Parts: sequence; C-alpha cells; structure tokens
Amino acid sequence: MEKGNANYGVVPIENSSNGVIGATIDMLYSQGLKICGEVEVSIQHQLMMADQSKEIKVIYAHQQALDQCHRWLENHYPNIELKAVASNALAARIVKDEPNAAAIASKVALDLYTLERVAKNIEDKAGNVTRFIVLSKEEVPSSNKDKTSLLVVTKHEAGALFDLLSPFKEQDINVLQIARHPMPGIKWEYMFLIDIEGHQQQEHIQKALAKVSDEVLNLIILGSYPVAVL
Repeated sequence: MEKGNANYGVVPIENSSNGVIGATIDMLYSQGLKICGEVEVSIQHQLMMADQSKEIKVIYAHQQALDQCHRWLENHYPNIELKAVASNALAARIVKDEPNAAAIASKVALDLYTLERVAKNIEDKAGNVTRFIVLSKEEVPSSNKDKTSLLVVTKHEAGALFDLLSPFKEQDINVLQIARHPMPGIKWEYMFLIDIEGHQQQEHIQKALAKVSDEVLNLIILGSYPVAVL
C-alpha cells in the first residue's frame, strides 16, 4: 500500500485470547496509513498434513496460531518441534511437499492445498475471535455507529495517564480499549493504543482530542470507522 500497489490492506490487530498484535501496532506507528474499517472473524484452527499416515516431526504455523493452540499442542505433541512462519497459509503450503510435517491453518487452507486433516478445532479457547482492520490512505465519513483508534505517547511524569484519559471523561466519551505497547527500538518506553466511541468529525470528539494533544508527547489518529458486526 505504501508503494501504491494496492488500495486497501487487511491486517490482524487483536485476538480475544492473546490480546493486541504487536507487529501490527509497530506498523501503524511507523506507516502513514489510516484505518477505514474492521471485521471480526471467528477462528478455528485445523491440524493438517499431506499424508496423515506419516509420523509428525515438525509443526508449522504463525506464532499467533501456536500461542492459541499452546495447551492442545502440549497435551498431544509435547516433544514435536514447533516452527513459526509468516502465515498459516504459508505453513499449509510448506507441508504439502514435506512428508513428516504438519501445519496449523484454516479449513480454507486445508481445501486449497488438498491436505488431510489430522485434528479439528484445536484452539485452546472456544469462541476464539480475531479482529482485523482494513487500511487505506483515505478517511471514511461518519456512520451511525463508529469508533476512533489512536496511538498516544504520554509524558514521563506523575499523572500522565490520568491527564490523557480525563478529556474523554469530560466529554462523556466511552473508552472501548486501552492497551500498552513498547515503543519500537526504545527500551522501557511505551505507547498506548486507545479505541473510543464516536467519529473524529464529531464536535465532542474533536474537543477531547485537542485537549489530549496538549497533554501528550505524540498523538496519532489512526482513523474513524464503523464498528464491526460479527
């Protein structure tokens, strides 16, 4: 998207089991992209391989999938090597040509690469949901039900977090989420990912953000967009 090769991008930002996804937060901090939408997707992980009659010696998956299936893997394959790769789809593609390897991926990948399912729905927590955000270089107008996402770097002084949140209380704005994340490349310094109800075009949101901007070191408005419906 930064190079102009695509108009939109979709990336995971939060999982109901594992919380916010750090790599996405780092990207949002360093890239000038806007959030224009979100979607929540129910996640069911499948264990698959090219020939399930073969012995499993290694299991490939994205690190998030490995984390979400940690207990199941400990119970069923405690001594098997686990290898994190860029995506679950890549894991499925790898095991298509690797006889003693298995992958954790979706049913779509199972069908796409014509693999055999070894085990079904192996995620540790039922109802596992991942929230994805849609990125673009443009902002979207207000709808009936919006949220606004922010990245904020606070000052290093007593009461900094209180000063950050006070303007939202004053304007009766509901804070949907606040998550701390390490600053990229700076030891022991943090930024906050904050989601609030409402659209940045609304007057009370603008008043609150103007006051927040005066109280913090850096405020990045990631975008306002319609709330996802699962």
